[in-house]
Amino acid sequence: MTEPMPTWNNPSTDKWVMDSEPLSTKQLHELIVSQSMTIDRLLGEVERLKDCIGLLRNWAKAYPLDMFPEPDLKLARKLLEDGGVNYSTLNVYSMRHVINGVGKIIDEALGEVDK
Repeated sequence: MTEPMPTWNNPSTDKWVMDSEPLSTKQLHELIVSQSMTIDRLLGEVERLKDCIGLLRNWAKAYPLDMFPEPDLKLARKLLEDGGVNYSTLNVYSMRHVINGVGKIIDEALGEVDK
């Protein structure tokens, strides 16, 4: 039994087929160049997505406990509510700000992938 030979695309289906006419040198060169360009593009996408992950990692490390220790939440709630500020609304606002920033990084990353 012999190994199947790679062949150029089948004109009727525009798919790569096996067990057909062997590729010519020119066709093989075109295939290699095409695959190389695809690999280069994908490697570029991987690097760009790694950069996005790096941005997210920076966000995760942006507020270390040694610089911003955990507050006394009961006291914070009392002081805010005594001053007319709803504690839950402030928490939701803060969380929304963070998640919107993370979402923007993700949207930009996916937007580039979708193109």
